Amino acid sequence: MEREKGFTLIELMVVVALLGILGFGLVRFFRDTFRIWWQASQQIDVQQKGRAAMDEMSRFIRQARPVTSIVVGAQAGEDPNTMISFTHIDGRQISYFKSGDSLRRQVNGAISDAIPEDLVSIYFVLDSTSTPSQVDISTLAVQTPGIGGEQGSITFPRKRIFLRNR
Repeated sequence: MEREKGFTLIELMVVVALLGILGFGLVRFFRDTFRIWWQASQQIDVQQKGRAAMDEMSRFIRQARPVTSIVVGAQAGEDPNTMISFTHIDGRQISYFKSGDSLRRQVNGAISDAIPEDLVSIYFVLDSTSTPSQVDISTLAVQTPGIGGEQGSITFPRKRIFLRNR
């Protein structure tokens, strides 16, 4: 009897099983790699937004007119000390305040977003209510989105701003 050439059914089943395991591993590897890349890019975006807002607020608060015009308060329905208002040296009335999950900026009545979404908390503190020489921006925290419901937040360190025009 002559033996036929080719693969047996068992050999084909083993190859298909091995390819399936290898394919599953590759798909999982690429999915996990994409998830890590996406979360890192979202964290970078949140850090850039927060840093830009912190730098802008610092620059304008530092240039506030004599300190009697600096007021810390809150918008309706928000926590205390989540708003700061002051007069800039060029005469513009500037306010920064938490509104929902946004950090808003108001300049002479025109409102725009400093951080458009995902703001968790911000807190302004004056060293003295009568003649402040410094303003602290503390607990600036921004939420980071995640895949599958996983969310975290980035909290920026407290920033102390010394007022130039005292």
